[in-house]
Amino acid sequence: MTTPHRPKPFCTFTTPAMWNDPHISAHMLANHLDPDSSLASRSHSFIDQSAEWIISLLRLCSGDHVLDLGCGPGLYACRLARKGISMTGIDVSARSLDHARAVAVREGLPATFV
Repeated sequence: MTTPHRPKPFCTFTTPAMWNDPHISAHMLANHLDPDSSLASRSHSFIDQSAEWIISLLRLCSGDHVLDLGCGPGLYACRLARKGISMTGIDVSARSLDHARAVAVREGLPATFV
């Protein structure tokens, strides 16, 4: 007897397709960017507080380097980069990465998104 093989829900076979689907990625980005929404991430006031907590906990200073895995649209990475922390953000969502890159370029932030 053979068992049918299915990819796990968030494996490399399903994740890129889901996060890069035009409909899903557009709605996820809109929810990420809504400052009061907690549907896709946390509210922006919570993210502000979290970024300050991360900087304090890790004793980060301008010029330090941080890797943000699963950075999405760069909500945390850009906040840290605004403090002079060099950020590298990695994500699978092309739409989110495009947004993060645009913010970094517009604001002249020390951040790279891959």
